[in-house]
Amino acid sequence: MAESNVVHISAPVTVVGDIHGQYYDLIEIFRIGGYCPDTNYLFLGDYVDRGLYSIETISLLTCLKLRYPERVQLVRGNHESRAVTQTYGFYAECLRKYGSANVWKYFTDMFDYLTLSVVIDNSIFCVHGGLSPTIHVLDQIRIIDRFKEIPHEGAMADLVWSDPDPDKEEFAISARGAGYTFGNLVVDRFLHLNQMDHILRAHQLCNAGYQVLFDDKLSTVWSAPNYCYRCGNLASILEVSVTGERFFNVFDAAPENDRMMDPNGGGMKVSATRAYSSTSTLRTIKTSLEIILSSKDSRQIFYFLLLNLSYMFVQLAYGVWTNSLGLISDAIHMFFDCLALSVGLFAAVMSKWPSNSEFSYGYSRIETVAAFFNGVFLVLISISIVAEALQRLIDPPEMNTHRLLFISFVGLIVNLVGIFAFNHGHAHGHSHDHHGHDHDGHNANMQGVFLHIMADTLGSAGVIVSTLLIKWFGWTGFDPIASLFIAILIIMSVIPLIRQSSSVMMLELSDETVSVIEGTLDEVRGMEGVYSVSHIRFWPCEAESVIGSLHVQVKDEVNTQAMRQKVTEVLMSHIHGLREVCVQIELQSDVKKNKFTVPQKGFFHTPAYSGISSMNNAYVNHRPTAFAPTVTTIPTTIPPPPSSSSSVLPPPPPPIMNASASVMSVLQKQTKKE
Repeated sequence: MAESNVVHISAPVTVVGDIHGQYYDLIEIFRIGGYCPDTNYLFLGDYVDRGLYSIETISLLTCLKLRYPERVQLVRGNHESRAVTQTYGFYAECLRKYGSANVWKYFTDMFDYLTLSVVIDNSIFCVHGGLSPTIHVLDQIRIIDRFKEIPHEGAMADLVWSDPDPDKEEFAISARGAGYTFGNLVVDRFLHLNQMDHILRAHQLCNAGYQVLFDDKLSTVWSAPNYCYRCGNLASILEVSVTGERFFNVFDAAPENDRMMDPNGGGMKVSATRAYSSTSTLRTIKTSLEIILSSKDSRQIFYFLLLNLSYMFVQLAYGVWTNSLGLISDAIHMFFDCLALSVGLFAAVMSKWPSNSEFSYGYSRIETVAAFFNGVFLVLISISIVAEALQRLIDPPEMNTHRLLFISFVGLIVNLVGIFAFNHGHAHGHSHDHHGHDHDGHNANMQGVFLHIMADTLGSAGVIVSTLLIKWFGWTGFDPIASLFIAILIIMSVIPLIRQSSSVMMLELSDETVSVIEGTLDEVRGMEGVYSVSHIRFWPCEAESVIGSLHVQVKDEVNTQAMRQKVTEVLMSHIHGLREVCVQIELQSDVKKNKFTVPQKGFFHTPAYSGISSMNNAYVNHRPTAFAPTVTTIPTTIPPPPSSSSSVLPPPPPPIMNASASVMSVLQKQTKKE
């Protein structure tokens, strides 16, 4: 508590970026940069989560801080919070290693006391994330109440969540869900007002270990090599000399990772090269099995996949021996059911990967893409079955029905087991409220596979009926008729899947959803103090979730924070499946005063200021979620624009106004408003 929110230190110092529980790589950092107290260290946050040894990492750093308080500085990162650590591994690691959440509670309580920023020799500003539109000088950081959980918005959240964007000039909405992206004009203005030369931060994965932007005015240092034991990236530490020179010392993953202990706590050592290398098949299988077996629903589906594969080979072999097209087509259908199951499980594993600059919402849409292609392939195979069945109807072949009825009955039992397993997952997916969805139960892949299994079950029943008819009447034409029946059921089962998945991939909203959105926007326009709503964008992220963004222009006397909260609550409560919404509040006077142009490219509208930008409350972007933020430390970008045929279109942009203000007047206005 004795430390200020802005700690001043002197060079030389070695600056370390994100570590994320990679304990052996932390030891490698000490080997490269020197051990305490011979070397001064500044750690920029994100000590826990992702890696296997978050407890060991934060314990060592805490001990070093207590032993050498003047030589070790610990800055708070966005992962030093209760909400984030419950999602990304630290909470689970504490439970696994200690059997209770007490250790997690003690550490997260300690996180509340970590400082927010450090200044080196009054010339280098060091922070975990980035800058904030509400912070212009260091004194505004000093007055922040940091002894609490990191909030979802505000100056404290911006310092640990924001990212630089080389394509921007000013502040813009961040796709992370918290903080902002900022450009070169923001950096120039901050450095000028505080008489500094450089901004040093972490927070973003860099494949080369570091990144320098804005004409060497901002640097990112990343210190977790081979991030998540699979990214294959380099890492670095930044050495700042007494003369202010900066040197990036780049290094690779520590050799101890090849001899790391079993993460489940056993005494057996495993090879990290085999278990965690991004190019290792064994690592992929091990990690995938851990994710699959961690969920009850996916575990049941996985077991059914093994059962289905085993019976498929039996059914196919017996179908070939008896020359039964019904059994052969049913086995082929079962093969594609197994393929759909495999793809669904693979997609479930891939959907857990963290988001990055290309996939701002992670890889969850891989499930939708996989479902679409599974549906298309099943339609194609159904067409081939229809063609073969028609040929057999014209020229019925000789068939051996010996034990055909028994094999078909066993197949029906297997499919009934599948219906039970999938129907449980399907029903489980509907047990949540409309603000969330379950990726293990109700997603496009699992819904489609459930329909496949249902069709396969009816197909098995058709084979049983055709076998009985052949025995009673002696006409083998009943077999291709059953095959036609199976093929038609396949096509009917996948049509809804194809339509739903294609709609999501094309960013199309249903007419019902559009109608609800339009009605909700009319309600927002009717709120007291609101005089217009513009730049409206809503699009589906997945089959059951919607993302939204809009600007709300309000009168000057309106409380912007209260209005933002009120608009967000109305949108969340009225629009079914709305997962995230960005509400940007604009004061009427600031819209008229500020000069900006509307960029033609990009999805979100970002004011492009000319000259000195006024850093008032006119453009405070907010992106709340329906639940605690589950964000990753990899940079994200804005999703592509939704289809114009289904999105709610914005009205024409407001006229461009002239604006000019000095830096001092801007700060005076900001102080009055705050």
